Amino acid sequence: MEEESTFTREFTEQPLPDEEIQTKAEIPSHEPVKEKSTNYWKYASIALAILLVILVIAIPVGVTSGNRNNEVSSINDDGAPFAGPAVSFTTAPVRAPIASSAAPIPSPVAAPAGTTPTVTTPTAPSPTATPPTATPPTAPSPTATPPTATSPTAPTPTAVAPTPTTVVESDGRCCAPGFTGLKGKFPDCDSFYQCTDGVVSTVYQSCAPGTVFDETRRACSFPNGPCLADACGQPDFRPTAAPVAPTPPTNPPVIPATPAPVTQPPTAPPKPTTPNPTFAAGTFPIGEQVVATLDSVEDGINNNLLRSLTPTNTWQPSTVYRYQGMIDALKYMYQDGVANLKFYMGEDGGANGVNYGLVNVAAFLGQSMQESIQYDVCDENSWDLINGRYPISNSCGQLGQSYQDYKCPAGEEDMACEIDPEMTITATTHAKWYGAPAPMKCGPKSVYPQTGYWNYNCQCNRPWANPPQLCTVYEGQQAGCEINDEPVANGSGRTDVEGCCWWGRGVIQTTGPCNFGKLNYYLGKRAADEGRPSRYPEYDFCKNPQLICSSAQYPELKWIAGMFYWISSVQEHKEDGFDYYTALKEFVDTGMTSDAFIDSVSGIVNRGCAFPPCATGDVDKKLERRESFRSALTEFGVLSR
Repeated sequence: MEEESTFTREFTEQPLPDEEIQTKAEIPSHEPVKEKSTNYWKYASIALAILLVILVIAIPVGVTSGNRNNEVSSINDDGAPFAGPAVSFTTAPVRAPIASSAAPIPSPVAAPAGTTPTVTTPTAPSPTATPPTATPPTAPSPTATPPTATSPTAPTPTAVAPTPTTVVESDGRCCAPGFTGLKGKFPDCDSFYQCTDGVVSTVYQSCAPGTVFDETRRACSFPNGPCLADACGQPDFRPTAAPVAPTPPTNPPVIPATPAPVTQPPTAPPKPTTPNPTFAAGTFPIGEQVVATLDSVEDGINNNLLRSLTPTNTWQPSTVYRYQGMIDALKYMYQDGVANLKFYMGEDGGANGVNYGLVNVAAFLGQSMQESIQYDVCDENSWDLINGRYPISNSCGQLGQSYQDYKCPAGEEDMACEIDPEMTITATTHAKWYGAPAPMKCGPKSVYPQTGYWNYNCQCNRPWANPPQLCTVYEGQQAGCEINDEPVANGSGRTDVEGCCWWGRGVIQTTGPCNFGKLNYYLGKRAADEGRPSRYPEYDFCKNPQLICSSAQYPELKWIAGMFYWISSVQEHKEDGFDYYTALKEFVDTGMTSDAFIDSVSGIVNRGCAFPPCATGDVDKKLERRESFRSALTEFGVLSR
């Protein structure tokens, strides 16, 4: 017999031993009446009558006893008859305690003397001869309550049962208890799904043909070895066996063809706190009240706001931007701040004091969702297509811009980083779609005399070619190649990448030598060298701007960089009759229905002016920025769903 699974076992009803079910009914004795008459024929007649009575009683009793074993196999556990062979039931892996290994079926009770015995039949069993109650599939024993074969919700295992897990569609594997991360689908490893705290939070997402999901890289890649017995590329978090579904679906989950906004299923039990905790007036600083509200909806922020679009046009939680990094950065920026500037968290007193702060956080997060979070990147992607080609020199600037020429305003020129023509950097993150351009890069002309373009149609996975062709430009590459046969200019005419190390980085894409210089002046090595407080005294953002994305020691840095831009350039924006704080409060006080406030914020972030269209053009993705802002307000509990 196969070993019993975690939540199911099968048993087959077997005929019980004869000695356990043999009828013990006794034949009643009828003592003849004694008479003093010595008439021989009278006594003979009485004896004959007694013999006939005995024969009448004995025949049906014998039939009942002889067929009892056969009756067991045609009576269901609840006493109802059924036809056919023995049946398999789904029940718990642990049996309730019993006195012996098999509970015998009680025998019928003997009929009292002088009465006719009651014969037990399959359709009307005697109350005193009912078979022992077995656990049916639809009504499991309270001492060992399993989930049904297709329902993963709320099992109640016994003390020796394993930790309950969640079934992934019809797959034979599931998330390991407590595991958070991307999990390859067993056994082919040709697709993957997201686990959060041991619960599946997305549908399957397929890798491109010929590739498999590598859990060590958290990306689809070409197989460099066989899948492990229980995982794809990583033995540390092996899933446990899932319940065996009696009728598994035959078709895989359908993945939507377009990136429609969807709400992911919850990945953890809801917290007992409310979306908006109430505080006694004056008992907590306003910043702590805002943080407490955000903490109460951490799961919703992680799963519904900090999410990214996959190459298969489905949403999944971001692997780059998570709540803990955001909240760590926010606490620093509202408590300590930079250069006497702090992240605005609202005002004490008044009905809308906390909402002012939450709206500011939502505006920041909404812009971040559009700028970087939805792409799951820290570095700017190469996305500006010129005449059907992606110029390698896009790292110098896209949409006709020149990032290295971003200057500081008058009076702040000395804060800007100097342009180092010898600086050589390759971006940490990049786009992940099939044939996506390589990460941004920069370097001197002595290394890159001229730059061409990225051909996204190039097929690099041809190991059979002579010489072999492999996709080795970046990890997880599936197609595409760099063509440098001739110079190809970007939107501003550059055909080289010398001094072009200032592309956008971080949650709101800190860009240009001025912004990186200010970060270094207030938070980096320059502040420490000049005797001023510094959060990152060992980091020189002018010598290595890539630290924003590559630092494993400070994962909040990608958030800090964006918040620094926010408090210095957005909150302080006072031009063309627009005052950020005044506009924010007016938006809250008038019912939060107008789009004018968030449209102005989008103009500042995307184009540099509060009333677009600006001199540089209209806002990119204005409607999407509105939607992201309102999604954040809804998740925070400021707006009703």
